[in-house]
Amino acid sequence: MKERITVEQLASEFVISASYLSRLFKKEFGVSVSIYVKNKKIEVAKDLLKFSDYSMIEIANHLSFSSQSHFIQQFKEVVGITPKKYRDTHHNVKWNEKIWSEGDKTNSSSEAM
Repeated sequence: MKERITVEQLASEFVISASYLSRLFKKEFGVSVSIYVKNKKIEVAKDLLKFSDYSMIEIANHLSFSSQSHFIQQFKEVVGITPKKYRDTHHNVKWNEKIWSEGDKTNSSSEAM
């Protein structure tokens, strides 16, 4: 996602005007294109915070937020807590490694049967 997504870019892909795309999108999805894109970026950020050790600045840059502080502000607006608080309460990298290693043992034992 490293580059900024604009309504104009999307409209040119569909060979329609940006204003028509905006109206059509709002009618279909109930939110503006920019809100939709922001919400999708926050969903990705939540996954990165849960399942990776990337820093806040790395996540902000990867998702094309203008700055780390802008990312934090947008995240808090959508999720209700800061990205740090979210990571502190949802980080699962160690847990996932345990699940995967247990899954490998289960698969190995079931294959032996």
